[in-house]
Amino acid sequence: MLKTLLVIPPKYGIDYPPLGTPALLGYLKSKGVEAEQVDWNMEYCLAFDSGDSGDINKNSPYKHLLPDKPASEMPYNDNTYSSFFFTERILSSPLLFQFINDSKENPFHRFILEKKLIDEIIQRKIRILGLSIISPSQVIFSFTLGYLLKQTGLKIHIVIGGQWVSLYKKEILKRNDLTAFFDSAIFFEGETPLFRLICELSNGGDLSNIPNLIYKPVPEGFNQGTASGFSLSESHSVEKLNDLPCPDFDGLPLNKYSTTSDGKVSLTFETSRECYWNKCVYCVDLPHPKQGYRVKNPSLVVRDIKNLLQKYPLKELIISDPAMSPNQMRGISREIIKEDLKIQWWCWTRLDKHWTKDIFELAKKAGCRTIDFGLETASQRLLDFMQKGINIDIAKRVLNDCYDAGLEIDLQMMLGLPTETKEEALETVTFLVENRKLIKHVTFNIYYLTPGCLIHGNPLPLISIILRRAALYMEILRNMALFLKTIFRHFNFS
Repeated sequence: MLKTLLVIPPKYGIDYPPLGTPALLGYLKSKGVEAEQVDWNMEYCLAFDSGDSGDINKNSPYKHLLPDKPASEMPYNDNTYSSFFFTERILSSPLLFQFINDSKENPFHRFILEKKLIDEIIQRKIRILGLSIISPSQVIFSFTLGYLLKQTGLKIHIVIGGQWVSLYKKEILKRNDLTAFFDSAIFFEGETPLFRLICELSNGGDLSNIPNLIYKPVPEGFNQGTASGFSLSESHSVEKLNDLPCPDFDGLPLNKYSTTSDGKVSLTFETSRECYWNKCVYCVDLPHPKQGYRVKNPSLVVRDIKNLLQKYPLKELIISDPAMSPNQMRGISREIIKEDLKIQWWCWTRLDKHWTKDIFELAKKAGCRTIDFGLETASQRLLDFMQKGINIDIAKRVLNDCYDAGLEIDLQMMLGLPTETKEEALETVTFLVENRKLIKHVTFNIYYLTPGCLIHGNPLPLISIILRRAALYMEILRNMALFLKTIFRHFNFS
């Protein structure tokens, strides 16, 4: 079968490796596919990112597509060519192709040429190139690499996948010009579709039968270039987690991630897919309709953890499940204790009424050190409006149980929720202050609307409420910075 290279594109975080390409690599290898992976994001961030963190050229022809605010006032402190803001605007701009091919202004163009990434692809004898696009900030690099690779005339099939593709599937299908950057795109889960794509391309088969695929029809076997526009496959696949092998992190620069210390590495891992609650109206995960919550049997989870412990100098596991359920935590903790595994881990979850101190104590004994709860707001009205399924009094009980069990508590909070008032924002501030002894760390996220969420699908009720509360809503936005400054001035959330 055709050799495949999986790529983590810039620009993304470098705390620890994302799970996308390791999960795909493990699956492909289990099927006998010759495949490798590289993290060009790490190389970019460590060796090439100075231009992206500095000021944009004042005479840049693309400056009008950048935010007019300083980086400190933008989400993720980013107002550069890799920002979400710029990516969204350049993709819908007539300047897209000019920017992609601009070796002076496009930092990713310069990076590709200076690091000779095309030559590296040729040397690896790659026939299929997979680009994992988790975030909008990775789109411009991926499109630039695809464009430059296609200019060489090499017979390499370029496939993109990841969260961004799933969120913008409908928009991709409308853009015939995107065929200049890639040949196919996989939405939702990628293991089975990518394996099937490799098989069909290796045998000159029919791409229309591959599930979860946006593809450019290939008129002459494997020869690209004459077809125009994309088509959508009619079949769909959902992975069975118990059938998936352990992720494979080979080929990634594990010693360079910022969470690596004393030769020990932190790796991402999953025990389930999607959220067992799956009702929050703002959810930024896969667009609706979703595929359904699925868990991996705890005994198979422990099998995979053993595999990782044997292969890598493992410091901790970051369990990336959108929300680990109480039942899943109980089952996995029991298996870890039963097998006497020495492993540290932490996870994300909800402030669910089914959490008990006994479950937290069991998890602590099994190596869990921190639980990151998604609370978002302490206003009961907003929790109900957002369909969080959280009662604030129960949330307080759960936090106390978790703390008493000896686990560290992180909280995810959200600012600027639709219809939020000044008084409700102060409710959240008061809650954090009153419970500060329980909380190790608080992350404040800025609310933003994503395609495919429940609000996006039915915005009229929300719009009517916002209009009725317009004055209060604007007031909370104006005072947002003041609230944050007050919290950090008077109370120390480390």
